[in-house]
Amino acid sequence: MRRGGIVKQITTVICAVFLIFAMIKATSAEEQTPSRKMGMAGIATSGIAAGVQIEYRFIRPIGVRAMGIYVYGTGKKHGPIVSKGETLIAAIATPVFYIPTPVEFLEPVLFFGLSYSHYRWKSPYFKISGALDDVTFGGGGGLGFIVAPFCRIGVNCWINYDYRITQEYGIRKKGKRIALPMPFFDVSFLF
Repeated sequence: MRRGGIVKQITTVICAVFLIFAMIKATSAEEQTPSRKMGMAGIATSGIAAGVQIEYRFIRPIGVRAMGIYVYGTGKKHGPIVSKGETLIAAIATPVFYIPTPVEFLEPVLFFGLSYSHYRWKSPYFKISGALDDVTFGGGGGLGFIVAPFCRIGVNCWINYDYRITQEYGIRKKGKRIALPMPFFDVSFLF
């Protein structure tokens, strides 16, 4: 899929979210202040990755979030993150800080925490393979929309202090550290 096609899909999803939100708000005008839930569980996607997430809030603006992510890439032989036949899984644990807003349906959030990744690679030129494990940190933010008392939809971006892949004699190794932005869209159920 081309980059323009992904941007078009993301734009369509965001427009659909706002339309759904407007319809739900119009039908539930009698509910002025929705009660805040302490837990959240949901799914997330970025087009080349999918994940699950859970969160628990200790007090209204502060909580902790954990995510498990599977990066499947573009399916091309020399993909931008993972190539065909390779595997990348990651886990993120982070405290979350919600910024108070005057409206109840918006939830701006900031997060900064640790991430672990396990990358199984195989050489496209030789019959060799291996794995790279990494623990690093990252952070980011997002904007959540409470579309129903039990449902939150969010647009987020995690910026990981990741590494470049270098290749030497067909063997992949960790290279120089880089900031890798990973935007993602999530749908979560509140409990």
